[in-house]
Amino acid sequence: MGTEADPPEGNESFVYADFVAPMRGDELDCARRFVIADTYARFRRDRGDAVLFAPAIGTFGEEIVLEAARRGISPHDLADSLVDRLRQRCDLLGVSCDWTRSVVTSQPEHCRRAQRIFLELFERGLVYRREPPGDDRPWLLQRAAFAESCDRGLDELPGWTADAIEAQRRVLGRIEGVEIDAVLLGGGQVPVFTPYADSIGDSTFIAISPHHPEVQTVASPSDLEQLRNDPSPVSMAQTGMQAAIPGVDGLLPVVVTPSVDARFGPTLCLGIPDRDDTDREIAARLVTRPGLPFRTTRTSSKPRSAARFPLPDRPVSRIGEWGVPVPIVHCDGCGPLSADVEEASGGSKSQTGASETDSCRCPGCGEPAKRDRQVLDGRFDSMWAWLAIPVPPDDRGSSSLAHSELNRWLPARQAVWSAADAEQFLDERFASRAMSELGILPGLDPPEPFAGATLCGAVGGDEHGGVGSAEELDELAAREGPDVVRLTILHAASAPKPASWTTDSFRHSQRFLGELRDYAEPRLSSRELAPPLEIDGSARLRRRLSAWCRVAEVKVSASLEQLKMHRATYDLMLFLKRIRDFEERCVDAGELTPLDRDAVVVALMQLVRLASPCVPHIAAELEAIAGTEASRSLAAASDL
Repeated sequence: MGTEADPPEGNESFVYADFVAPMRGDELDCARRFVIADTYARFRRDRGDAVLFAPAIGTFGEEIVLEAARRGISPHDLADSLVDRLRQRCDLLGVSCDWTRSVVTSQPEHCRRAQRIFLELFERGLVYRREPPGDDRPWLLQRAAFAESCDRGLDELPGWTADAIEAQRRVLGRIEGVEIDAVLLGGGQVPVFTPYADSIGDSTFIAISPHHPEVQTVASPSDLEQLRNDPSPVSMAQTGMQAAIPGVDGLLPVVVTPSVDARFGPTLCLGIPDRDDTDREIAARLVTRPGLPFRTTRTSSKPRSAARFPLPDRPVSRIGEWGVPVPIVHCDGCGPLSADVEEASGGSKSQTGASETDSCRCPGCGEPAKRDRQVLDGRFDSMWAWLAIPVPPDDRGSSSLAHSELNRWLPARQAVWSAADAEQFLDERFASRAMSELGILPGLDPPEPFAGATLCGAVGGDEHGGVGSAEELDELAAREGPDVVRLTILHAASAPKPASWTTDSFRHSQRFLGELRDYAEPRLSSRELAPPLEIDGSARLRRRLSAWCRVAEVKVSASLEQLKMHRATYDLMLFLKRIRDFEERCVDAGELTPLDRDAVVVALMQLVRLASPCVPHIAAELEAIAGTEASRSLAAASDL
């Protein structure tokens, strides 16, 4: 919970979970992620790491507005109540968050941070608004610029689970193919993509996305206007541009169509009607135009391996009153300009509702202008939340984007994410690359925010009964204790798989913890002196118990490190069975000697230590029962 003392270099672990202000319907999913992430954070602390584990809570978004309207309260009051409920649930479940480092996206300092980041991106052309501009058109974050880097980076992340990597690849939607250089009529050369490397010679046209950066070099304003007014299922506009492709006879007409984005992203592609239904529809609408003299030397380019990503640019703003105001001023003479962040935050819609007036003075020419009427979308605010957690609260001012603590804690050692939110996870990876490009995270190389990542499946209902709501989970934790709930959550299934918590599963956890307490208490409390640090191996049964201890140490530690919590809890249960089996065999052989009793205590102390991240409250009770001297032997027992 924070960092009271500086640990040795390299022993720092930032654990990040997908914390949101949970809405009704996904609270059980959130609880599962909390417990899994907390178990890992406790495991790293037990290994001597300084651990930063704090929530970043997203409180903006249209769903907050709709739920607040349903309840008849303000979005601000709803957000506060959701944060309070989240904290209460974390306390009930024994989640060891450092709340002093928490981030709530509707807090003023985070609003200003989001605005500063937006302006940095705006100045670099990474956020834009499509033409023609208008209050109803959202601002968009360019993602194509970082898609290839995010895809390539997945091969360099050994700390990620296979499920997490596969989820990222699905969202990216990589399309394999080739690209070849096309020479435009009148000069210029552009790469053109196709997934059909064996059919380049059958191309009949070239298509360009209306969102490609070079679209205005091949399409006129009237072409783009025609495209916007085309009601066809596959809208397109034939430009006057033509181009030459090696291996294709004659010149190919160039059309602009948004169908390129859906298939390959904002790029240029070859139209091959024989291989693609969309291309066939476009080709049927082409108007034959007389060929023009082609004076430019043709390229000798050869096809080369390439990939494209049909990933649309992310809308990052919307019309509304619950959100961070977009810090842009619109002037008839100067166009869109950056607004002063402090001034934009002063009338923050996130705190007080819509600003009293949108009128202002242009920061460029001083003439009357208007503030942007949109607010930043909740997903945009959450994209940068992980970046705020490492910064101490007192330093989250204007200098926090380049704080020295970022270099200390980033990249995060482990992130636990919802399998349903893989796209938001991808956006956080986009964010790190954007910040690196802006020079804000120069020390993050490669620019990955999370060295390890685990996806967490959803919690579903069960026809045999069980916990069906977060309120039931809270009542169970209050009645039976947090460790029963934690053990049930961890033992139910591997993290990526869906889980259901039945009545039987909770009873199973209750039985195990009851057996552990009933068996361990009298054996740990009966000693006046600390047990030896290792098991005496002069007898065959004690040697076998010592071997079981070593196996349990390796298996449980490896499972906790890899967040295979279901395997860790299974092996803990098996370990207790092995200890009891040893004692029974000794009794059956004649008697339980003092050396045998010592062996049981040593093994139990190791079991308690290994179980501590999963069931910390019962583990702490048993450590206290063992006494101060016995507790100090725990660290040494880890060498078994």
